[in-house]
Amino acid sequence: MLAQLTGYLDVEYLNDPQGKQAMLALFGDPKLRQKIADPTLRASLVAYTATARDPKVADFIVDARTESGQDKVQAVAFLKFSGSEDAAAARVRLTTRGQMYIDFNDARRFEHFALSACNLFHEVLHQDAAVALMEEAALYLSGVACEVKLLARHPELAALDTQDARFFNARVAFLLNSRDPASGKIDMFAEQGRPLMPGSTIPSTQWWAHFTRYVYTMFPPEDRTATPGNNLLQSYYPECDAREFDVAFLQCVNAHLGVTPEEMLAAMKALELDIGK
Repeated sequence: MLAQLTGYLDVEYLNDPQGKQAMLALFGDPKLRQKIADPTLRASLVAYTATARDPKVADFIVDARTESGQDKVQAVAFLKFSGSEDAAAARVRLTTRGQMYIDFNDARRFEHFALSACNLFHEVLHQDAAVALMEEAALYLSGVACEVKLLARHPELAALDTQDARFFNARVAFLLNSRDPASGKIDMFAEQGRPLMPGSTIPSTQWWAHFTRYVYTMFPPEDRTATPGNNLLQSYYPECDAREFDVAFLQCVNAHLGVTPEEMLAAMKALELDIGK
């Protein structure tokens, strides 16, 4: 695992040995090991931190406290999922005291660590028991935008040919094919007038319709229930009002994903999508 992670960090810190060493130190940090015992999930966190140049997720896992002063995150670990959650990638469980357990589906244990990096970013933003469609849509969208950036930096992930990698590739491709026709920016609400995934059995021509019909079906598509936001969420979207996951916040996230044209193009090339001329 350490050798694989070191190779990943060589790409991120090509001319910055101190930056690379800081990430390796994070991987071995005793406090982090107490929260994330599994080396694959620790490597996932390091991969996210390195590629996003963002220490806030790691800081939250290690240092965040509940209102009563207890550790907010108790553990991040693999766990066997069953029943309706059998196919889920990850989830958050909350104790009665508001403490979080971030569980990853044990079926992903032997997948490449980087494929779970953006899931960690997604899951730490679920900080209370209330969840509804607006919350899941905003965090799913944010997580896939993170995966676009990850693939742009590490195109080799597209060729892993594992189940998790195929799902990863599909998520990224669907989002990359969801662009505003005028600006070329990612837009989950833009009607494309043609299938988002030509040649597939999925006829969706709009990302939002695809998400509500095929990706997240726990709530009806018309659900607009608002759920509480949090300070960490606000730090990622300073342009938005993150006090609640509501329609306005989802629209704001859609407008401020921060994926650059260069990152989009690099991810498209990694997936061998038709980029035209």
